[in-house]
Amino acid sequence: RCRRHCELTMLASPSNAPDEVWKLARDGSQLDRIPVSPSTNFSTYLSSAFPLASGGFMLTSSTSGYFPLPGGPSPYLRVENGQPANPAIPAQHLNGLAVDPQNRNRVYAATDGGLLLSEDNGLTWSLVNTGSCQAIAIDPFDSNHLYLGAKDTYISTDRGQSWTQTNSASPTAFSADVKVPGLVYALAGGVYRSADGGATWTLVWSNPY
Repeated sequence: RCRRHCELTMLASPSNAPDEVWKLARDGSQLDRIPVSPSTNFSTYLSSAFPLASGGFMLTSSTSGYFPLPGGPSPYLRVENGQPANPAIPAQHLNGLAVDPQNRNRVYAATDGGLLLSEDNGLTWSLVNTGSCQAIAIDPFDSNHLYLGAKDTYISTDRGQSWTQTNSASPTAFSADVKVPGLVYALAGGVYRSADGGATWTLVWSNPY
């Protein structure tokens, strides 16, 4: 659900036409259709679009593939004015992105090559934490507070400089409540709930299959 204060951004593949990024205005009054260069030829790998503070977009690949760009595989593509502008990062698969709500130029990427950080809206990246990870989230009330899903569940209160393991489950996604401080859910086979910022977790739903 997109409330009036957010924008809806998605990827589209119109019939017999180049791939496009569709961006719906906050009030629903305007739909911008931005064509992606057909020379990239990666339509079957696209899965998500993330708007960037600069006005461009970050496109992510599906878990079953990566972008076949000249220079080697990359798990995401940066698009400016419909043209790719993609810096290399040391990973092949992107599993999740998290944008700091207090600084839109700060972006975390959970990849098979580790947790990566960009301070310049995706132009350059640095390695924050080694080892493959599946999910990353930022506490909406405190940008220093991070949730990381790897082999176990980890939290950081100093923006990734140190980590504490708080659960043996391996989350593939997090959802932090934007109205209740400290309330966060993790998807890890079942659904886990934490009411204290990830310090402790309770299994609230177990997948029966």
